[in-house]
Amino acid sequence: MAQLGNITLTPTKVQQILEAGRKQLSPEEFEELSSLLFDLEIYGFTPWINVKLGTLMSKVQWEMELEPSPEWEEALIACDRAFLGRELKDICDEWGVSPVGHKKQLCARLYKRNVPEVVEVMEPYLTEMTPEQIKERVEQYAKVEWLPQTVKVGDPIRKFCCRICGECAPPDLLGEGKFPERIAWLRHHYKIKHPGLWGRAPRQLPQTVLWADKLRKAKDRLEDLHRKDPEEFYRRKGQIEQAIREREKGQTKTMPDFNLEELKELLKFTGRLYR
Repeated sequence: MAQLGNITLTPTKVQQILEAGRKQLSPEEFEELSSLLFDLEIYGFTPWINVKLGTLMSKVQWEMELEPSPEWEEALIACDRAFLGRELKDICDEWGVSPVGHKKQLCARLYKRNVPEVVEVMEPYLTEMTPEQIKERVEQYAKVEWLPQTVKVGDPIRKFCCRICGECAPPDLLGEGKFPERIAWLRHHYKIKHPGLWGRAPRQLPQTVLWADKLRKAKDRLEDLHRKDPEEFYRRKGQIEQAIREREKGQTKTMPDFNLEELKELLKFTGRLYR
């Protein structure tokens, strides 16, 4: 994990920054942000990275991941142990809550809906937390990224349709207070028309692995800096040499992502750039 000022950049936080940057920066700025976050992971927090990354980060707004809460985690663990996955999904159906996600997410959603049996299990662990803290945790865990049940087309009371084929529930199920009946209709519809697909997310393209082939990307960055910023290139060459000396002494403080052979390969690559 890298440090950005006083913030430890976990993979989740890096992903949050990248998602925000993708939406708020130009394509060129986003590419530079991705490269700088990679540099931060490999070389650590240097003055050059500080200036470059700080300039881009000033244009990006993102919500920092909440720090872990032992009380909340204990409450979720207790709920996880108290119910089988199938039981939680059945309770979700009964209370009109999305059943998509792992058990702890379902526990958070059901706690948010004040489902008595879930509240009874989790409440004893939350006595040291304020209502505001509990609300933050609930919102964090209960968030639904994808709802498999329906197409979002206005007010569900006026229209409630399958997102796969578009077939809609009959009009007599669209009144107030008939959500359980609509869910029951949809479950039956899936069973008949789309067997095996209830509760499954649609197939998605694989996400780009952020740190895939670090050695290749490190070489690309060195080549780019050799052309655009020779001073920073030589600083990084010095870091590589320092890391090699450390490995030969059995230390891994500098550039811990690479072993001795990979570092020697990087150093050899920098020598080719002089030609």
